[in-house]
Amino acid sequence: EITDSNSKYKTLKVYPNPAIETANIEIEASANTDAVIKVYDLSGRLVLSTNHMVYSGSNVVRIEVGSLIKGTYLVKTQVEGTVYSNKLMVN
Repeated sequence: EITDSNSKYKTLKVYPNPAIETANIEIEASANTDAVIKVYDLSGRLVLSTNHMVYSGSNVVRIEVGSLIKGTYLVKTQVEGTVYSNKLMVN
């Protein structure tokens, strides 16, 4: 879990980890805003990109990872210029 009390984007959790078909990204936001979610392989290649509207309070965004090769990925979520990252294993 990543927490930043000075941001409108307070927490980021990725589960299940490892994931098989889908992964959930849990976002606690203090205001309605857009979130950009990007998934990179370990060589830095962008393999998935999606935009979602998140609302004040708790949000869960589901991403499809079933088409990704088994391995470790970096999930980067950006809102209003702040980027949060977390590792994701895909089995």
